[in-house]
Amino acid sequence: MKTIAFILLAVLLTLFTTPVYADGVSPPVPVPHAFYGTVEVNSDPAPVGTEVEARGEGVQTGVNGNPVVIIVDGKYGSLDDPFEPKLIVQGDIADGTTLTFYVSGVSTGQTAEWHSGKVTEVNLTVTIEGPPPGTTDISTTISSTGIFPEAVIAESSDGLCRLTIAKDTVGLTEGGEPLSEIKMTKMGAPSAPPAGARVIGQVYDFKPDGATFNPAATLKYTYDPTRIPEGVAENDLVLAWWDTGTGKWVELESTVNPEANTITAPVSHFTAFATLAYGPPEPTAEPTPAPTPEPTPEQVAEPAPPAPPAPPASPTAPAEPINWPVLWGVIGGAVVVGLVIFLLARRKAY
Repeated sequence: MKTIAFILLAVLLTLFTTPVYADGVSPPVPVPHAFYGTVEVNSDPAPVGTEVEARGEGVQTGVNGNPVVIIVDGKYGSLDDPFEPKLIVQGDIADGTTLTFYVSGVSTGQTAEWHSGKVTEVNLTVTIEGPPPGTTDISTTISSTGIFPEAVIAESSDGLCRLTIAKDTVGLTEGGEPLSEIKMTKMGAPSAPPAGARVIGQVYDFKPDGATFNPAATLKYTYDPTRIPEGVAENDLVLAWWDTGTGKWVELESTVNPEANTITAPVSHFTAFATLAYGPPEPTAEPTPAPTPEPTPEQVAEPAPPAPPAPPASPTAPAEPINWPVLWGVIGGAVVVGLVIFLLARRKAY
């Protein structure tokens, strides 16, 4: 009895000290910490397209919400306007972890603690020497007539977008003047893609608006293969530019390199550019079988055809032969045991 009681106690302790979750459900994930506030770069309001990022131990970066792209000059996010995206900090982060804030990839030196589910205002200021990240100064590498005497490469702040301008290319502003700089900024909210397509990664806005290149420059975009929808082949990705006149994306003749996760296309003017992935076609519905017609009175009156003869029964396997020596041995053993019990009972009676 003591042994049985000990076993029952151990089972009860195991049940009441082990956390139990529903089938297939993981423990709850910490709620992200959201930040918003003002941003100044070199004492001026940060322009649209500036990136604000938080870094720290366990923090996920390069994901949706971190970094966040400014869509209103001088501030990131808003406490009142849900359309202004806040900086969303999430990941495998311990409560109280110190976060450091960056603007256009440059540390502000400002920090804050991470707490699950909080919404905090943090106003940021930063000093950036020289042209801000994503801006390429070409004023000294282009002639007075807009000709590039040597090849020039311009990159976005994250290095994922690269524009190569070949030697002897003519680069002019919309007004026909030689270009002096090239800016690549991320757009906070991309325009709606065509039906059946999805934007892969960031949308980059190239400035100055309306700049032209003759011959076309080469745009190389590095994409994240994990963002490609299931069922879409990498070779089917395309680069597209935003036509402000029609309000539509226009595809470019693109070349995909799946090993390097890059896609290239010729670019003859500046606007917004994005990588599009078209989802697999919707599965065609199975044709609905035609209903079986009801029998006519003449068909009902006709006698049913005779049923086909039943197939011959398959021969059954012969029964196993009885092992008589073993059977008699078992019976004899039972008789002997019965006699012994009978004799012992009779002896006790006397």
